[in-house]
Amino acid sequence: MKWQFEWVKKYLRPKGPRALMVFGCQLALLFVIVFIVYTSGGTKNARPHLAYLPIILASFSFGIPGGLISGAVAGLMLGPWMPMDVELAIYQQHSSWLFRLFFFMTIGGVAGLLFEALENTIEQLVEAEASMLRALSTTVSLRNKDTGNHSERVAYNAFLVGRAMGLDLVGLQGLYWAAILHDLGKIATPEEILVKPGKLTPEEYSVIKQHPQIGADLLKSISDDFEPVIQGVLAHHERWDGTGYPYGQQGEKIHIFGRILAVVDVFEALTSKRPYRGPLL
Repeated sequence: MKWQFEWVKKYLRPKGPRALMVFGCQLALLFVIVFIVYTSGGTKNARPHLAYLPIILASFSFGIPGGLISGAVAGLMLGPWMPMDVELAIYQQHSSWLFRLFFFMTIGGVAGLLFEALENTIEQLVEAEASMLRALSTTVSLRNKDTGNHSERVAYNAFLVGRAMGLDLVGLQGLYWAAILHDLGKIATPEEILVKPGKLTPEEYSVIKQHPQIGADLLKSISDDFEPVIQGVLAHHERWDGTGYPYGQQGEKIHIFGRILAVVDVFEALTSKRPYRGPLL
């Protein structure tokens, strides 16, 4: 999944105080470029083209308005007050700096338009993948209501644990979906095993133990972009001492999502009513 897109939106499409900081940095970069142009002799050389960098950055950060404003500021700062030749004190013709102003604004506007179109496209892809995960979550709930409710509680608690551990937005999103879908593989488990009120036989338990691998394989068959979620689903029954399943992984070899889900899943199981017993805590 395009989890990284949320990072891009947070850090490269800033809001609030961060937006002011990013704008200030871009403006400072433009001042540096103006200084370089002046100290290198004026607009007679190619250094005014360095202004494309802050213009494009502003287009990416603030869209079309940011590109247009940055283009206009760059065009004026390199315009009527900037000599064409500093040493000879020859200033630019009006037509020259006006054309540059127009060109800079055009570059900024077009770049902003392209970045906004790209953002919309990626958002549609992200939403499509999120819709797919929600559909799978609904499938789990329809297959067995108790399993669906269990997954919702695990997801809520896993999110709280992940946030307390300092996971970033991308990690929290992946952890949430891994928690929601951790029992996805149980759609292949016979109903009589899922709701059996008594102790499972060894054969029945071996069937249950297949559900992490089945869930992970199902997600992988849909898209490799779900890799963080897949790892959480696959590892949620692994144990720190290596006594878990399906692979008996130990310690930090277990994916961080699997480690969190293992603890949260056990806690939820102990505090919830099960077909074969009541809550233990």
